[in-house]
Amino acid sequence: MKSLVVKLLLLISICGVCVQSVSAEKSLTAADLKELDDVLKHASWYEGLRYNKIDSLRLKYNSSITDIDKYEYAMILGKEFISFKADSAYMYLNIAKDLAETENDYNRQLDARIALIKPLGILGLYNEAVRDVSLLEQLDIQKEQRIELYDGARQLYSHMMENAAWGEQYSKTYYNKNREYRDSLLTLINADSYLYRIYHAEQYVDNGDINLAIDMLQRLIADLKEDAPEYALAMWKLANIKEKYSTQDEAAHYLVLSAITYTKCAIKDNESLSQLAKYLYEKGDVERAYRYLDASLYDANFCNARFRYLQIAEDMPIISQSYRHKTQQQNSLVTRLLVITVTLLVVILIIGLLLAWQFTKQRGYNKQLKNMYRMKEQYIGQFIELCSIYMERLDSFTKIVGRKVSTGQTDDLRKMIKSPKFSEEQNKIFFETFDSGFLHLYPNFVEELNKLLRPEERIVIKTPNTLTMELRIFAFLRLGVEDANKIAHFLHFSVNTIYTYRNKIRNKAIDRNSFDDDVMEIGNINL
Repeated sequence: MKSLVVKLLLLISICGVCVQSVSAEKSLTAADLKELDDVLKHASWYEGLRYNKIDSLRLKYNSSITDIDKYEYAMILGKEFISFKADSAYMYLNIAKDLAETENDYNRQLDARIALIKPLGILGLYNEAVRDVSLLEQLDIQKEQRIELYDGARQLYSHMMENAAWGEQYSKTYYNKNREYRDSLLTLINADSYLYRIYHAEQYVDNGDINLAIDMLQRLIADLKEDAPEYALAMWKLANIKEKYSTQDEAAHYLVLSAITYTKCAIKDNESLSQLAKYLYEKGDVERAYRYLDASLYDANFCNARFRYLQIAEDMPIISQSYRHKTQQQNSLVTRLLVITVTLLVVILIIGLLLAWQFTKQRGYNKQLKNMYRMKEQYIGQFIELCSIYMERLDSFTKIVGRKVSTGQTDDLRKMIKSPKFSEEQNKIFFETFDSGFLHLYPNFVEELNKLLRPEERIVIKTPNTLTMELRIFAFLRLGVEDANKIAHFLHFSVNTIYTYRNKIRNKAIDRNSFDDDVMEIGNINL
């Protein structure tokens, strides 16, 4: 009786998990694909963010004085490169190993040798990796080192299993080794850790407990940030389970989410995009499948992940041929449409001749408007020049009065003339007048200039209707005052300071090379 009750409770528990899984099912949508397309368009920007982080680490590595400090940064760089550029990871981790040997630090040598297992597997250097795993496994190493070793060995045999196209018996052997290291890993790591939960879900799948695996992954994903690499891997694991035991469409939804996070994290060693490309190809979306597979091939080459490259190379000819066939059909349709378009253009040309005089008249208006606009800019330039002359004369007058006072006039007058307060007040009036006049002519100048800068570098105006010194420099440039000496004179700065401010703002630009030209386009009227 007791046994029957236990079985009944277990059945109810499993049914509850099943209901939860079904209620959480999601299908691939057009919005999913659009979001992925948008992210892939900015893939190079995300690469740049990761390069910035790497460059910062390289700077610390290069500026390190002791071999131990260099070792630490070489290890950090090596691990940072593993999923980004495997050959660079291999280089830095070898440097770390050599530095540890120089210091005769056995423990650090072991850390570097263990860390090298992962890039060796990604680079396809399987013999070397298997040899090192075997040697390291026999050593008396610390628990944390053994965890790293088993994790690297598990990943190594996973790569070998996926790449074992030459025979089923090898694939099965690598499969068993992968599971062996994974199960050993589960005995060493904390049950609350990310690694434990992800690999325990794998273990559930192997044991046939699919619903428990899905539930564990869904709970794990809920605890992770969407911009974390762990989130992308968990989504990919969930997609693989859904592909095998649920629906392809649901699996594709999770593949998209995985691919989005992998792209944002600039992780090049991943399989999400290539798997998604296959699914879309089977669904008839050849153009998108080709783009995704091409992006996946780029990532594999970038990372130098040889086994990924071989996998993608098998599918590329088929999808590429279908894409070319579809393109040819589209070109044929374009040709037919072109003939129709030319015919319509002839008709439009006849109508256009009747309306030509109207366009000619309109062009005259546009030309007048452009001339008026140029006159406005010339007027502002003259106004600024006049203000400069005024300020020079005022400065000269102050010096003359000072000399007269020194010949016997009152001390109060001398103090008033020599005080910088008068010049500062004039400068303040000049800046206020300039800011007000310029912003009146270009009311959107600050907003448009900020659009040329990276979001995190945009300039915030604390006082309304005023400009910062950096903005005043570019305001003068927009008005056509390109001489740095003149700008320095207007603003009472040195020429070097003007160049420093200009370079500082230019370095914050989205496109540094075209920044000056883009500034000159602010407020232009497109005729």
